[in-house]
Amino acid sequence: MCRFRCQAHEEVDRVLGDKPAPSVADYMALKYTMRCVNESMRLYPHPPVLLRRAMVPDELPGACPEIPVTLLDLISCFATHD
Repeated sequence: MCRFRCQAHEEVDRVLGDKPAPSVADYMALKYTMRCVNESMRLYPHPPVLLRRAMVPDELPGACPEIPVTLLDLISCFATHD
């Protein structure tokens, strides 16, 4: 396990170095690290729906009615990503 973690750390250190913020090209160069992230998402995928309960009343723009405190909101992860 440590071998894989160390290899990802080495890649991040090599690609990013002392840069204050990564660029798009830097992200594209993190091939092994991206494979680690993809494999972890394959093994432990996010849930298809997130449930959230309103903690305070809220009002959305438009013609939507006020959201009461007890409302249980369903958020589809698949609908928010392309």
